[in-house]
Amino acid sequence: MPSDSMESYSSSQRSCAYVDIRKETRGIDLKEEIIQGLNRRPRELPSLLLWDDTGIALYERLKAECDDYYPSQREDDLIRQNAIKIASELPSNGIILELGSGNTEKTSMILSALQKQGKPITYYALDVSPEQLARSLTALRRSFSPQGRIQCQGLLGTYDDGLAWLVGKPKQTMSAVTILWLGNSMGNLGRAAAVSVLEGFRLGSTKFDLRFVIGIDSCRDLDLIRRCYDPSTDLTQRFLLNGLRHANRINGTESFREDEWTCGGSYGVTERSWSQYYIAKKDNCILFGSCMFHFKKGEKVLATRSAKWGDDDMSRISKAAGLQISTSWKTAGNDYGIVFSYSSVVIRLWCTDMLQQACTCWNCERK
Repeated sequence: MPSDSMESYSSSQRSCAYVDIRKETRGIDLKEEIIQGLNRRPRELPSLLLWDDTGIALYERLKAECDDYYPSQREDDLIRQNAIKIASELPSNGIILELGSGNTEKTSMILSALQKQGKPITYYALDVSPEQLARSLTALRRSFSPQGRIQCQGLLGTYDDGLAWLVGKPKQTMSAVTILWLGNSMGNLGRAAAVSVLEGFRLGSTKFDLRFVIGIDSCRDLDLIRRCYDPSTDLTQRFLLNGLRHANRINGTESFREDEWTCGGSYGVTERSWSQYYIAKKDNCILFGSCMFHFKKGEKVLATRSAKWGDDDMSRISKAAGLQISTSWKTAGNDYGIVFSYSSVVIRLWCTDMLQQACTCWNCERK
């Protein structure tokens, strides 16, 4: 079974809850990303600005206190109902690498099912927040003994760092790899970026038996979507505006004045995605780094997006990433179905929807 003892970690790293795998030890260069985003048309800010400790705490409150915030509850219910089935599709003595692991509450249900099935697994939580990683790993290690079959480790870094780490792992340390990507995180990227991540892991993991478990929100109830992401509610406003405060901290000055910005949102029918924006209340300009940016009253700056992709969207995305959808099982109208696995390289897709909760199996096309 793979373990961190196989890696060249320092004693100080082993004593921590996670290992820093970032290529750039000073962290993600969000300052440069912000400047690049503000130079684009339409303008945007990196969504990572939302996920500092304050943002994470506000998001957890949003999930707990907003009755209309459906995505997390839908996915939570679906995993709880199907954790044993998910675990049965994962091989023993493999690893699970979770992208953007967050609080790992849903992941814990899958790991518990694996433990009940007696499968040795090493789980790696990958996140950009050292504080969140430490909290999550502490909680997991209370549930899963270090001497047990489920080993829990943490990796500090981005998706790219996680891919580089995986590519550098020798095949003899692991044979089967499952990429866990929950919370509709793929839908936060947009189609092109989602394809890039999927294809990157596919091409970078050819020496492993590769699987994906992905959570996708496919809701089509526009009224529910609007209520879920309503940018006028206090918690949602605070969550979004905290991204501007984070940008100000990075710049070392109050570049974005909160009294000059408000928040808004809209659903794009073509993109099948809800977008949240910062909207300028009046003409203003900011100095960020050495760059001056001018904004007109009413101009929008993208803060984040949440795609609502259906089967046709996923078919196009998977094809573009070099993957092929093979079958699906669904509740509600279609009740339940059968999983077909045509090769050892399989992707499991778990969809959440008000009317339909689905799991779609993908087979990777061998190159």
